[in-house]
Amino acid sequence: MVINSDTKISQLLKEQPKALEAISRLAKPLQKLRNPLLRKLMASRTTIRQAAEIGGCSVEAFFQVLRPLGFKTDVNLRENVKAHTPGPRPGWLKTLPDRQIHTFDVRPMLAGGQDPLKEIMAAYKELSPATALCIVNTFVPTPLLRLLENKGALTYCEQPEDRLTYSYFFKPSGNDVKDTSQQLKADSRKDLITTVTQAQFQEELSRFNPADLQQADVRELEMPGPMQTILRYLEQLPKGHGLLVHHKRIPVYLLEDLQASGDFRVLVLPVSDTEVKLLLTHNDQLKWQK
Repeated sequence: MVINSDTKISQLLKEQPKALEAISRLAKPLQKLRNPLLRKLMASRTTIRQAAEIGGCSVEAFFQVLRPLGFKTDVNLRENVKAHTPGPRPGWLKTLPDRQIHTFDVRPMLAGGQDPLKEIMAAYKELSPATALCIVNTFVPTPLLRLLENKGALTYCEQPEDRLTYSYFFKPSGNDVKDTSQQLKADSRKDLITTVTQAQFQEELSRFNPADLQQADVRELEMPGPMQTILRYLEQLPKGHGLLVHHKRIPVYLLEDLQASGDFRVLVLPVSDTEVKLLLTHNDQLKWQK
């Protein structure tokens, strides 16, 4: 089988089941593909390029472990992952002095299996107005962007090279928000993961009959119990039903996977530092996001 960076993971596994173990050994984040539920959710929609970004490794690294299994890469099909910038830098970032940008590289934490969300939130909380936090990572952290936008942050991401992403979170003064609040609201609706207010969350909950709303409390489960439990519910969730999840933190990496899959929409309600509620439905089901 001839492959390139746009080949789906499901195609690799169908052609050669041993590819699962080869891919899982490339990077710790890719080991989650060993979970049957998560693999079923992601494999058919994740390309080699996307998996490389998740794992923080190169497309060529995939090719190297797959060739011994019989896969071939045509030189005309092996394209490089292009650096991506969503557009010109916004004004607040263009004029912001370097001394007012605090950089936090989370790659070592992720490589060690740690979740940096708590540290990121603490770092943003400590920012003074008119300063920014720059998170260095290997992929665009969409749920994190939505979460901090909900707290008033102005955000911008750029990818100057393969497997390198700078995500900026600017804590504005009152005047900085006026020209961008409507655009942020519009942008957030393009995503399948949305952080909402208590009123918006309750509005969506009220649309479900009690019999059509399943609930899962994963607050007392040890990792990876919460992810496994949520995926098990989603695998059996009927169309038209919702899943209300009680969690002690925002499951950023599960949300990244759900965003990539395109199958589900998620409303996120941060209640406190130790309590989060999620409402998950099948795509295009939430009235507020249509």
